[in-house]
Amino acid sequence: MPSGAVSRRGSPSRGSAAVVGVSTGVVHALVDQVHARLADPAASVVVGAADIGEVERIARRVEALRLALVARADRQQVHRRTGHSSTSAWVASATRSGGADAARKVQLATALDGEGLAATRAAFDAGDVSSRSAGIIAATMDKLPETLTDVERVKSETSLVQKAQQLNPGAGSLRAAKFALAAAERSAQEVAEHVEAQLVDQECRAYRLATVTMQDLGDGTTRLQALLPTFTARMLGQGVAVDDRAPA
Repeated sequence: MPSGAVSRRGSPSRGSAAVVGVSTGVVHALVDQVHARLADPAASVVVGAADIGEVERIARRVEALRLALVARADRQQVHRRTGHSSTSAWVASATRSGGADAARKVQLATALDGEGLAATRAAFDAGDVSSRSAGIIAATMDKLPETLTDVERVKSETSLVQKAQQLNPGAGSLRAAKFALAAAERSAQEVAEHVEAQLVDQECRAYRLATVTMQDLGDGTTRLQALLPTFTARMLGQGVAVDDRAPA
């Protein structure tokens, strides 16, 4: 694309764009080529699962790269040079994202940058696991019993990476703990005790974070906004379920 040209999205050419001194022009050119092919009626493009899968792998690798940059920026305390209060605030400003989202990114970035997560970091860098799975693995490894040896921890992490597709938020964290301790060849009793401790910790945290805001709308209804423990929310949902006998 000639200097000063405009891309398909109307933004200036990114020919001079770079990340840590490495030009990203070829990346933008590739994306533009795929968009152009999709927009070309003569191409008769038929999208398959492999296409989506490859884009997903690329997206994961880009996310892993972003978190690696965040981890380096955190080590270098870049936020101090820009007047931000923390790395999270700096990331939020740089990405124009919310504070909570930025904080989660920094937390995962620093976790992956530390010791004990080499397999997770390598799989994430290669696009083999998602940031969500990497986050679950990191959190699970952080909460494993301190009595595990280094060899057992490596076995646990390797097992979690291999089973990454089975890890989902919520119940997935408990499943991850079971996978990890099973891989470390711990007894069923030890696994059960660890999972029970995690459940208690999760419940206590849920109650600490609970908030309820109510606004009387003046028409017989009240708008409710709340963050509640799951069990409490289910009970509330049952309590306010529409009764078939209620007047129309």
